[in-house]
Amino acid sequence: MSFLAITRKDLKILLQDRGAVVVLFLLPIMFISIMSFALMPMYNLAGKDVEVLVVSDDSSEASTRFVETLNEVDGLRVVTTFEGQKLSEELAQSLVLDGKYPLSIIIPSQFSQALSQQEAIEITTYQDAAQRSSTSVLEKAIEGVTQSFSMQYTINRMVDNQVEVISEKLNSELAKMEAKYEQEYEHLLQSLNASIFSLDPIESQLFANDIERNSLSLDEMKNELKIEAQEAFDHPNISVHSLTGAHRRSTQPDPFQQNVPGYTVMFAFFIVTFAGRSFLNEKRSGTLQRILSAPVSGWNLLIGKWVPFYLIGLTQVAILFGFGHFVFGMSLGSSIFALLLISLALVWVSSSLGMLIASIVQTESQITGWSVMVILTMAALGGTMVPLFVMPDLMQQIAFITPHAWALTAYQDILVRELGWTDILKKLFVLVGFGAVFMLISIWRMRTYISGGQQSRKQKVISRNVFVEKATDNREGSGPF
Repeated sequence: MSFLAITRKDLKILLQDRGAVVVLFLLPIMFISIMSFALMPMYNLAGKDVEVLVVSDDSSEASTRFVETLNEVDGLRVVTTFEGQKLSEELAQSLVLDGKYPLSIIIPSQFSQALSQQEAIEITTYQDAAQRSSTSVLEKAIEGVTQSFSMQYTINRMVDNQVEVISEKLNSELAKMEAKYEQEYEHLLQSLNASIFSLDPIESQLFANDIERNSLSLDEMKNELKIEAQEAFDHPNISVHSLTGAHRRSTQPDPFQQNVPGYTVMFAFFIVTFAGRSFLNEKRSGTLQRILSAPVSGWNLLIGKWVPFYLIGLTQVAILFGFGHFVFGMSLGSSIFALLLISLALVWVSSSLGMLIASIVQTESQITGWSVMVILTMAALGGTMVPLFVMPDLMQQIAFITPHAWALTAYQDILVRELGWTDILKKLFVLVGFGAVFMLISIWRMRTYISGGQQSRKQKVISRNVFVEKATDNREGSGPF
């Protein structure tokens, strides 16, 4: 009996198991759909803005500009009324505590006065504790807007002060020039014949017009300085251009790019349970003993039992990624080859772990206990249940003791960061190493059982041959005297 016969038998049995089909294919699709739609607001999918309540107790121009600046932030929409009435601090706090809005901002009544006098301004925010992951990001964005607005106001005030100083100095110089001009003019009138020289009213009007033009030019200079300062602030000469290792701009994943690979990695390891049950059922029914008694080597048995789970795992990954791509429009990155390599390595690890669990368990309760503990613990640590980027630094480091974290990070490199296969070689080798360790341990665990079964088969053959020889001898020894 070759390994192909064992593979066909196990595939047929596994695909006929409706529970296996549900757990391996339908259940992850349900998880991906539900969790992705539930987390859409967190990822700001389809341009949906997060609504933030704003209560302004200051009706000044400065507070109005501040609210407008908040509303210009991408992904943020300012709400100042509720059911047709202007928001109050008490109403905003109540709406946030009820979970209807994640955050509210209270602008104090002395906002403009404190801003003009360079005094400290305290803006109060109320946050929904149940949406802390979202509000913490919003809080940082609001702090950035506040600092930006304060800097803009400071720049405008500095421009006003400088222009005012220049204006005062210029007016002072013009006054001196005018006084000197009048003095010289009076002196000339006194020294010359008044009938010959008379004051030219046109000349005096021209001088007055010069003063007026200088005043207008100061106002224009003030406005130009403000415009240039604002342009310099909005478009700085030095900017930050975020790149990945492949020199592509880093982008934020959408819910499907996070959940499709995450739950694919998680449910790929559910094959462990079915591998353990397959071995246990064959031990109970005596099928495994009959296989061992047949002319089949230990390697044929191991390969024949491993291949079905590997093929089922690859089919599972292909279906889940195809579902994410064709149903939800999830991007598959820039390298299908890299995606295939990581998928092959992931299924290698999960199927090898299934063989390891199968070599350990002896009862149904052990299968349930070991499988659930191993699958859920590694999934939780590896970032498939909770995204790695929201974990504390220590947990992010611990996560990489699991193959889940390596596989999920590799998928993110391909789908989100658009890296190529050469950029994920390290993660690929680590996954292959995990699978090799699991497989070697499972071979070591099964070696005694397989050799014992083969030894039993040899003894049966020897016993049968001895029995045949004795029966032949008895027939030959019998006959007429």
